[in-house]
Amino acid sequence: MISWIGCFFIYSFFGCVLETVFCFVFNFKIESRKCMLLSALCPVYGLGGIAVSALSFPFKDNKIITFFIGMIAATLVEYIMDMFYKDFLGVSFWNYSQRPLNINGRVWIVYSICWGLLSLLLVYKIHPAVWSFVTEIPSSAIVSFGIFFAVDMVLSSILMYHFQTKDAINLSWIYHKLIS
Repeated sequence: MISWIGCFFIYSFFGCVLETVFCFVFNFKIESRKCMLLSALCPVYGLGGIAVSALSFPFKDNKIITFFIGMIAATLVEYIMDMFYKDFLGVSFWNYSQRPLNINGRVWIVYSICWGLLSLLLVYKIHPAVWSFVTEIPSSAIVSFGIFFAVDMVLSSILMYHFQTKDAINLSWIYHKLIS
């Protein structure tokens, strides 16, 4: 179980990096894509990575099934996380409502297909390497980071809920809000 938590942190971090690079490539600007106040993590990628890895494991001999399980699992995680952010915290990190073939603006078929393709890379290349790495990390280190993450998640959620904006997880935004 502790190794899965370690995988969650790694996938959350590299998901944040992936988002930042993706934004730079397509928007030609560097902007923070993190979803937490203190840590550079995107929990949607952590949960998605865990869901895809765990659910596709019994079918990993079949790449077509792995693709569809990955596509569906990651899309469901994206939908549920968007519900949490919008319906519980009152903030929006993404909105696909202006794109065709979206579901409630929460997920978009084009990204669902991308999740399926990324799932193949995850299941066959990335996860085996990450798993080998994570199983070598002392459990106490993962637990320590887990405590830090939990505090960061609670603090980030409180700030986003209170200010009703994802900008509340930006330290400079908080500083300007406090001095104004």
